[in-house]
Amino acid sequence: MGLRALSIVLLVTCLLGWLAGRRARRHVTWGCGYSAVTPRMQYTGSSFSAHFAAIFEPFLPQLRREQLPESVFPSEHGHVSTHHVDAVERRMFEVLGQGEEFVTQTSERISEQPRFAFAGGLVVLIVLAGLIVAGVGR
Repeated sequence: MGLRALSIVLLVTCLLGWLAGRRARRHVTWGCGYSAVTPRMQYTGSSFSAHFAAIFEPFLPQLRREQLPESVFPSEHGHVSTHHVDAVERRMFEVLGQGEEFVTQTSERISEQPRFAFAGGLVVLIVLAGLIVAGVGR
């Protein structure tokens, strides 16, 4: 008997909570109630990730470019821009550059005589075709 009463109380509580949630006032996600917002006051991706970047600062180097005003009442505009370097992207381009360098060095070793150039190209095509067929066969 006690289990049924507890179940009914729990069900009624959940139902009332659900109904109260449906009546909640809805508003924009990050609205703070200030009605004179300008584009200069908008949130940026950097503002959301600042805490995360501070924690992992040794792994996320930040490039910062700035031109700050120098006088008390500046007449010129200043700017600050930051960029977190993506280590994976940087390494990917390093590897691609090394691959390009390897291909260039290898192609320079092949004789410019048509027979050797044709034979070298044919060998590369056969190896590539074999790799593709072996990959498709899996």
